[in-house]
Formats: sequence, structure tokens, C-alpha cells
Amino acid sequence: MPDSKRCPQLKPNELCFVLEQYHEGQFTRQFHEHVPRSRLSAENKINVTKSLVVRFYGFEGMGPESIVRAYLNNRGKTLCVPKTLSGFIE
Repeated sequence: MPDSKRCPQLKPNELCFVLEQYHEGQFTRQFHEHVPRSRLSAENKINVTKSLVVRFYGFEGMGPESIVRAYLNNRGKTLCVPKTLSGFIE
């Protein structure tokens, strides 16, 4: 990853989700969020990324902040991923 794309605010033990949309030679940042690394399993890191891509590809449901929050674990408790999201990522 080029240095210009690294997040200067990223702290150790955090994940940084960035979604940029490409249009006519330009990238426009659509979403940027930091979450604690310990709150997402390896599987859910992939699933949240897929869900965010689907959201920006045309899905008119939850906003990106809500999507990320839905996948964060509650320190051992059950996730509350809405069925509308889980249907896209299976």
C-alpha cells in the first residue's frame, strides 16, 4: 500500500475501514471508520467488507456506520447482523 493511502490516525490494535468510489479518474472517499481489532473475528472482517461493498454498489438499506456496528462482537455475545445483510454475504 502506498504511504499516501495509509491512515495517519490508525492506532495499534485498530482496524481501519476505508471505502473510496472511483469515478472519471478520481477516487472519492465515501466512508472511513476505525474499530478495535479485538471486536471483529477474521470471518467478520471479510463479511463487513463484503457488506460495505454491496452497500455502495446499490443496496439502499443500512448506512455504512450501522453495517460496521452490526458486525462488532459484544465481547462474547451474539452478533446482531440483520438478515438483509447476511443474505448478501452467504
